[in-house]
Amino acid sequence: MGIFDRFKKKDRPQERSRDHHYYLAHYALRYVAHDDPLFFFAVLGSDESEKFLNHIFTNLCENVPDPAVQPHFGVEDLKIHRTRIGQYPVVTIEMPPALTMGEAYFATFVGLFDLSEAAGEKSEELRGRFFTLEVGQTLEGQARTVIGEWTHDESHLNYGTGPAPSLPEFLGAVEELLTGD
Repeated sequence: MGIFDRFKKKDRPQERSRDHHYYLAHYALRYVAHDDPLFFFAVLGSDESEKFLNHIFTNLCENVPDPAVQPHFGVEDLKIHRTRIGQYPVVTIEMPPALTMGEAYFATFVGLFDLSEAAGEKSEELRGRFFTLEVGQTLEGQARTVIGEWTHDESHLNYGTGPAPSLPEFLGAVEELLTGD
């Protein structure tokens, strides 16, 4: 099964024009990050990052459930943030404004390795954790954020209510999940 095959199998009842937002954060970026962590960090830390994101986005647009629907944003609306949590490299894609349930404010990949020591490793043997901060709501219908994680084996974990949709607060919450504090 290819990266975009699963788009055809899942039908979200939300507005089709929002599919691009959802699938980019929850599937396309996650798939590449987990599949080849060193490449993911290298390309998003390079001058080729926009070209790479354009390639992913073009393929995504051709493979969403209804490819005739135009996306409501473009690659130029994404922001890349690079940092570290302890010795771990972190890359965060800041998404365009998230509006509907499940859409992500941020998609973050944390490499569970030290980049300076990983150069000789086989990338497919390296692991990382992929987190999202998403639009959610309480059982009473009140707005909230939700922290989710997509594992290497494609499991989706829900960590419940997250912080306000700000990068420092989100990365602080990710750090707590990594360290167990």
